[in-house]
Amino acid sequence: MLSELFTTIRQLEIASLRSIQQLDELSNAKQSAIHGSLSVSLINPTVLLNILKNVSVQLASGYEIIAGIRAENIHYTVS
Repeated sequence: MLSELFTTIRQLEIASLRSIQQLDELSNAKQSAIHGSLSVSLINPTVLLNILKNVSVQLASGYEIIAGIRAENIHYTVS
């Protein structure tokens, strides 16, 4: 019974730490957006690629996305 209690408390501690980390990442992403850049923690490269593909379909004839819509062109750095 006591070991189950310790296990539950430990799981709650881990969940709390993950939540704090995610809130920090969200706050950092928000600050990046305010300064005109897009954080990798806010949107991952796969989602970005899908967005770019959808945007490219909506562009007027004769226009295209400069970097193209290939996964090789989606570069990001994690600082």
